[in-house]
Amino acid sequence: MARMAAGRTTHLTQEEVARETLALFDDGDFSMRALGARLSVSPAAIYNHFENQSAVVQAAVSLVWEESITAFLAEIADPLGQPGNPVEFLILAATCARQAFSRHYRIATNLALPPAESDSRLAGILATFGSLLESAGLEGEDVSDAFYAYTTYTLGSILYRTHRRLASEQLGVNPRVASFSSAAARPEDAPAVSPTTIEGIDRTIASTDSDEEVEQRLFKVGLRRLLEGFGLRGDAG
Repeated sequence: MARMAAGRTTHLTQEEVARETLALFDDGDFSMRALGARLSVSPAAIYNHFENQSAVVQAAVSLVWEESITAFLAEIADPLGQPGNPVEFLILAATCARQAFSRHYRIATNLALPPAESDSRLAGILATFGSLLESAGLEGEDVSDAFYAYTTYTLGSILYRTHRRLASEQLGVNPRVASFSSAAARPEDAPAVSPTTIEGIDRTIASTDSDEEVEQRLFKVGLRRLLEGFGLRGDAG
C-alpha cells in the first residue's frame, strides 16, 4: 500500500485534486505549488494522478460542466422522454452552462481544453443534445452545423462575460456603462440609423453582469433565433 503523505488522513484522489483546483481558481490563487499546499502533498505527488497541469485544470473544468448538467437535469429530468419543446430544452441547457461558469468565471478561460476521453457523463449529455436536435427536425450534417453554432454562441457568451469581469478586476474599473449614446458620438459620415435601432444597440453595450435579467433575456432571444435559423421546429412532433 502506498504511504500516506504527512499531514493527511486519507489518500489523495483525482476528485479531491479537481475540487481543490476549482476552489483555488475561484479564489484567484491557482498554481501547482498552491494546490500541493492545499492538499498537504508535494506538487510532484499530484502527477501520480494526472499526466500534466492541463489535465488537472481540465478535471476542474469538468466539475463546472457537472454543475451545469445537474442544474439542467433538475429542471428536465428526462429531456428525451419528457414532452416539451426541444428548442427550449437546448436553451435551458445553454443557460445552465452560462450560469455555472458565471459562478466559476476564473476557470472559464480554460474552456478550450479538450475533455478527458473517459468523461462518460459529458459524452452522454452530448448524445442527448444530438437527439434533441434530431427531434427538432434536423438530419445528418445539419445536426453538426447547428450544434457547432449552438456551442460557439454559448461558449462565446461565457468567454466574453468572463474576460470582461477579469479585465474589470485587473484594471480596477467598474465594467458598468452608466450611459452611452452612439447617436451623440456618431461621426458625420456614418450611415443613418433609426432611433429605435440606436436605442437597442446602446442598451446592449450598457448591459453588464449587474444587469443579469437583461443579459439573460438577450442571450435567450439570440440563441432561440439562431436555432430557429437552422429550421428547428418548436415542437417534438
